[in-house]
Amino acid sequence: MDWKVSWTPEAVADLGGIVRHIVREDSDAARRMGEDLLACAASLRSFPRRGRRYDPALDRGEVRELPCRGYRMFYRVSESRSLVEVLKLWHGARDEPDLTE
Repeated sequence: MDWKVSWTPEAVADLGGIVRHIVREDSDAARRMGEDLLACAASLRSFPRRGRRYDPALDRGEVRELPCRGYRMFYRVSESRSLVEVLKLWHGARDEPDLTE
């Protein structure tokens, strides 16, 4: 059974910011990065628990993270709704994100 994958407005903004940042240097690389990040999220339709649990976010339900091309994709799994919700994209070199909201 495939799960539904949805993106929060914040995650959509993160994706746009990543692509806009890269496109200043290389439009082909920006397109590839955007496609790769979308493909990582799409892979969660079949394997929603593919990423590891993200312990600092335990108060937000089952939050997991999946590495993808130097970024960390944070997402929440809702078993009852068969839903994966992408919460945030975060560059791996940055400090931990605030996922408390």
